[in-house]
Amino acid sequence: MKWLYRFLIVVGIVLVFSPVAAETYTYYQQGILNSKLMADAGQVDEEDPTVVYPEELTTVEGFSENSREELQVSKPVKEEPINAPFKLTIPKIKLDAVVVDGVGKQDLRKGPGLYPQGSLPGAPGNVAIAAHRTTYGAWFNHLDRLGSGDEITISREGRDIIYQVEKVFTTTKDDWSVIEPMGYNTLTLTTCDPPGSVKRRLIVRARQEAEGDGD
Repeated sequence: MKWLYRFLIVVGIVLVFSPVAAETYTYYQQGILNSKLMADAGQVDEEDPTVVYPEELTTVEGFSENSREELQVSKPVKEEPINAPFKLTIPKIKLDAVVVDGVGKQDLRKGPGLYPQGSLPGAPGNVAIAAHRTTYGAWFNHLDRLGSGDEITISREGRDIIYQVEKVFTTTKDDWSVIEPMGYNTLTLTTCDPPGSVKRRLIVRARQEAEGDGD
């Protein structure tokens, strides 16, 4: 029976330290991204956008495997490079994170990720960002606490772009319409719902209100 006890001890150690390792990795990556953000401030490399198709989108919390083929066929993407990461700040839930480019599995382990078929911050359209709710920083764990009028700030390339929350709602896991253009400048945050499940998705929709120079 000794082997069984040893096995259970090993399993217990793994269960205890796996979440710690995940959090340590995420915050280490955020430190690197913060350093890059400061180093790249004010440096812009202009490139022409190209049309591509998104990959690895099934790793976003709340999306199903069946959604990928439909999205790739029906939604070509205008991709512009993000030459530096940018900051996402939500004072009400004490969120201050660097957003990475992409929503693949490895991307979201580093922090919130910008959907490739969304708009860049400051450009017309819908800026769509996904993040985990229970692991790897759990950046969007408290999105459900936001309400109409709450402020969200994106800081990029010396500019602060202010958004005000319009509504918070849930939708089906295959509802891609939430990251499509809305007819005005918007910010959309997505995560899984309920926490730890991919049955539905929690959505925060915010309208751009102002843009100005950052501090």
